Amino acid sequence: MDKQQIIKKWSNLSKTEKNFIVALLVVVFIVLVYFVCIYPKMKVLQNLEIGNERAKNGYNFIIQNASRVTENTNVTEVDLDVSVEEAVRKVAKDYRIDNVETFEKNGNESYIVVNIGNSISYSILMDALTSLEQNYGVIVKEIGLDKQGDGMIYVSRLSLMRLDEGE
Repeated sequence: MDKQQIIKKWSNLSKTEKNFIVALLVVVFIVLVYFVCIYPKMKVLQNLEIGNERAKNGYNFIIQNASRVTENTNVTEVDLDVSVEEAVRKVAKDYRIDNVETFEKNGNESYIVVNIGNSISYSILMDALTSLEQNYGVIVKEIGLDKQGDGMIYVSRLSLMRLDEGE
């Protein structure tokens, strides 16, 4: 159809038909603007709110369960001869933490990235980290935790490093 035919058909329409077509085009335009511009932004906002709520719940879970973590009062000598990776493996075995993988990272400072493939209880994780620090001088550089509905946590990010002798 060319432009002339469209104009002729438009002029042959009654005023009611023209108003209906214009109203229909306005509705289609509004729906198009909603799904192209507004809906994606609403989804992003909803995902951010969900992530924020999960972070708040995780933080609250950790705060509420911090009192359950037992403090080890036994003073032991720090064994600096054991590598950080070997210390992680020993402590994981002692606390029955399965699916542990370690990756050595070197940059300005040397550290180990630890991946734990399955969920563990918060108190076991804290006991294991305390054991690493007290027995091997290994401290947490960075950690990220995700709380699950069953009271268990997943360690999403864990970097460990050895304290220098002067610390």
